[in-house]
Amino acid sequence: MSFDTSLGYIDLTLDLFKQEEYLFFSSICYFKTKDDLYNKNVNLFGYNDDLNKINKSFDLGETSYTLPIGSSLIEFLNFNFDEFKDYFIYFTKYFGKYYDELTADQLYELECPPSYTPDKVITFAKRLYKSDKSKVKKFQKAFINAIEFIYNVQDRDDLKPLNFQQRFYLTCVLNKNFFNLAMDVENQPSFTFRYPNEFYSTKPKTERQYINRIIEYDLHGKKLANDNYYKSKNIFSALYITLYHLTFITNTYIKKCKNCGKYFLSNKNNTVYCDNIFEDNKTCKQVGSRRAQKKKEDDNPVYQKYRCIYAKKAMNARRNSDIDSVQEQYEKWKKETSKFLDDIEKGTKTYEQFDKWLDKNK
Repeated sequence: MSFDTSLGYIDLTLDLFKQEEYLFFSSICYFKTKDDLYNKNVNLFGYNDDLNKINKSFDLGETSYTLPIGSSLIEFLNFNFDEFKDYFIYFTKYFGKYYDELTADQLYELECPPSYTPDKVITFAKRLYKSDKSKVKKFQKAFINAIEFIYNVQDRDDLKPLNFQQRFYLTCVLNKNFFNLAMDVENQPSFTFRYPNEFYSTKPKTERQYINRIIEYDLHGKKLANDNYYKSKNIFSALYITLYHLTFITNTYIKKCKNCGKYFLSNKNNTVYCDNIFEDNKTCKQVGSRRAQKKKEDDNPVYQKYRCIYAKKAMNARRNSDIDSVQEQYEKWKKETSKFLDDIEKGTKTYEQFDKWLDKNK
C-alpha cells in the first residue's frame, strides 16, 4: 500500500478482523543521534521524558505503529491539556497536522540551521499552546461527551436498550458538528480479505497451489486481514472514523476508571478499574479494589466491631509484653481474623459468620 507523501496527511488503516489500527503520519521525533534518525531508531517525546532536561535531539520524521483499535482515541481522551507537557506530547506526535498551516516565517524559524533544536521546538509549541489549547480541549470534550453517551459510562437506564451503533447514530443526529468530522476523510475501503506479503513467497498461481499455501500458512484462518484505509489531514476525523468502526466490535467497551478517572479499553462491561500503574508500582485495579473493599468494611458494623476488639487486644498485648501466653494468643487471634476476612473477600464466608465468631473469641 502506498501512502501520500504530504506531511499533513494521517494515514489510518483499520482491520476489524484483527481489531487493530495502523497509523502513519509525520511527527517531530526524539532521538539520540542523526544516525538513529536515518536508521528509523526514533521515538516520540513521552511522559517519561523531562522537558527541563532534554538529552536528545528533535527532527522531522515519520511515525507508524500498529495497536489495538481505539488506542489512539483513548490516548487523546486522557491528555490533560491544562498541562503544557501533555500538549507538547500531542503537538510533537501529530506535528504533521500543523506543518501545512505554518507561515513562511514560522517554517523558516524551525528549519533554518540548526533545525528543530529543542529550544526552537519547545518555544514554538509554547507560543502555539496559548491559542491552540482551547480548540483542542473543545474537540476532546466533544469526543468525551460522545463516548460517554455511546458506551453509557454514566450507566443511564434509558440508554440500555440501545446498542453502540444506535447511540452513535443518535450522537450524530443531536450533534451535527461532531458528525461533520466525517467530511474531512478520504476513504479507500477494502471489501475483501488479504494476506501479508510473506504469504506470496511461494508464488502460488493455480487454485490448488493457493489452497495448499493457505493450509500451510494459515490453517485456522487467523492471519487474514480486512483493511479499511482512510486518509485525512485532520487527526480528529481519524479519531471519529476509529470510533465509528469501534462500535461494530460488540465485545470491546470504553470504560472510565473509578480510581484514576482515565478512559481505557476493556473486553468486559463490568470492569471498573484500568491496569495503569497508579502508586507504589500497583495498578488502579489493585489499588481501587482494595480501597473499595476498605470502604465496604469501614461501613460495615461487624467490621467496626472487629476493629474495636482488635484495638483492645493490641493494647493488652502491649501492656503485657513480657507474658508469652498473652503474646501467643494475640498473634493467633490476628492470624485467624485475617484468614476470616480473606475468606469473606473471596465469598466463602460471610460477615454474619464472622460476627458470631467474634462473640466467641473476644
